[in-house]
Amino acid sequence: MSENPNYLKAKLRLNREQQEAVSSDPARPCLVIAGPGAGKTAVIAARCRFLIENAGVLPAEILVLTFTRAAAFEMQERFRLLSDGAHPGVVFGTFHAVLYRAVSKKYGFSAESLVKEGEKQQILQGILRKIYPDARNDSNMTETLLSGFSLIRSGGNLPERGSSGKEQDSREAVLASMYTAELRKRRKIDYDDILLLAREMLSEDEKIRTELRERYRYILVDEYQDVSPVQAEILKHLAGPKNRIFAVGDDDQAIYRFRGASPGVMLHFPQEFPGCRIVRLTRNYRSVPEIVNASLRLISKNRGRYEKALRAERAAHGTVLLRHFRSEREEYRMIAEELRADLERGEELSETALLFRTNAAVSGCTAALLACGVPFISRDRVQNPFSHFSAETVFAVLNYVSGDHSRANFLKFMNCPPRYIRRSDLPEPIVELPKLREWYLKDPERAFMAGKTERLMQELSLLSRLSIPYAMVNYIRKGMGLDEYYRDYAEDRDLPADEIFSTLDFVQDSSREFRTLPDWFRYIARYEKELAERAADTDPRGHVILSTIHRAKGLEYSRVIIADVCEQSIPHGKAETEQELSEERRLLYVAMTRAKTELRLYIPAGVAGRRREESRFLREIRGEGVAEIR
Repeated sequence: MSENPNYLKAKLRLNREQQEAVSSDPARPCLVIAGPGAGKTAVIAARCRFLIENAGVLPAEILVLTFTRAAAFEMQERFRLLSDGAHPGVVFGTFHAVLYRAVSKKYGFSAESLVKEGEKQQILQGILRKIYPDARNDSNMTETLLSGFSLIRSGGNLPERGSSGKEQDSREAVLASMYTAELRKRRKIDYDDILLLAREMLSEDEKIRTELRERYRYILVDEYQDVSPVQAEILKHLAGPKNRIFAVGDDDQAIYRFRGASPGVMLHFPQEFPGCRIVRLTRNYRSVPEIVNASLRLISKNRGRYEKALRAERAAHGTVLLRHFRSEREEYRMIAEELRADLERGEELSETALLFRTNAAVSGCTAALLACGVPFISRDRVQNPFSHFSAETVFAVLNYVSGDHSRANFLKFMNCPPRYIRRSDLPEPIVELPKLREWYLKDPERAFMAGKTERLMQELSLLSRLSIPYAMVNYIRKGMGLDEYYRDYAEDRDLPADEIFSTLDFVQDSSREFRTLPDWFRYIARYEKELAERAADTDPRGHVILSTIHRAKGLEYSRVIIADVCEQSIPHGKAETEQELSEERRLLYVAMTRAKTELRLYIPAGVAGRRREESRFLREIRGEGVAEIR
């Protein structure tokens, strides 16, 4: 093997640490701990070239595994440019794409076997309706459940085969079993199945295992901190027994616990691949010193991690600002006004990213941006809060008191909360409650329903006299028991209630400035039209970028604004254990390290009229180079 470090350094422009990683012994496993902005993509591309040009490895013997198609394409393009296109044949792909070919051949699956997203939603909605007849068609809720299923399966369990942990006794595990059984009935597989079947195939079929090992003699893995236990087992099968594996990652950026990833997988790499070499990349080429130092103060509070001594390579200085607001309404309005001023000065908005803890929070800010005429695109699917099933219940009640007595409209709210009205009680296309009450009085078996109908009539009569939209929504929620109903609804189904109440809060808050329902409904129609137009626009130029923190991982922007840095948001209200709080700290660390020059953390003292304390993490961030406005 020819190894010329000086040649590598000059040709590839590597710093000493990067050079050390790239030229490490191909016969030994190597773990590269690469902090934010350390140039990990360049290192992986350079490693591929080194293996080919200096170690005599054939391009087709190199497998580079990533977690997204975009990352695989970027890595492949970086390598092509670095090698001037001289070495085609290196395989770049996601775990799922690479393994699917082998799994489908082994088990006889075709392209039609892979279940599509819409069909997954439909299958789960059907299961929910069997268990809960009043279950609502809510894509956000089913997405949450499907993510939970992935967490169960990424731990290595096929639900229909049983599980030994507490998860098997949970409602989520039962639903996961029913969902998997329905997939099998339809002769379908999903992405989790690909990994589970690949692990089974590699552990049980020596011929296939040997064939894949001989085909991919050198394995490189990007973002190793995102590897799940199942993927880690697959890598052991593929790389063994020679263990020629080169992994790059940062345990401090492990933020996909809900997908089964854990920093522990990366921490155990030396035990899983004995004799491995560990190389640390400590230079941050992305961010100014103030941002690097503030983020290090935060993440250093986590336990059980690889210690890192990161330093900023940029000589320029920037800003880290903590800014307090009385409410999230004031916070979002200030964000919109600041961006509007930037737009009028001719600044490029695509260099600014607004990062949020949840998708629901992304939607909450869009109203302020639309009101100020700030163009934006979102890396996440922007939810329309007014079409959420909980909002539809509110509007159905409002539409009824406004004159829409159609059966279709009445069905949307008649048993929210439970009033025990049956669909068969409503044979006519129009529902008139006085006639329904009289019908109940004539039926001895249903006579008790006359009183319930009378109470509903009284509630709707009082509602119609309020006229002010904000007061009307408040009465529907508090006086008519909608909040209590949805609290029980979520608890009975073991689902998070936060999203439902965040939506209801948004809907109610949006009505605050209007004196009549028609005025408010006209605003909603404009909002929905503009939101649809924004969703169709995918060109980032001239648009501020909205994203959840999870979707922003791996990206960088000149200026980053992190919204809602308060308790119940960052950290999330359900984060209680040290492990959960450590993940929340890592999440904020990832958000902070997306910024190159300017970082702002915005802190509302109230959200939806409820007081919020500032995030406990701010105490760890404050220090030299951090300014604060109260």
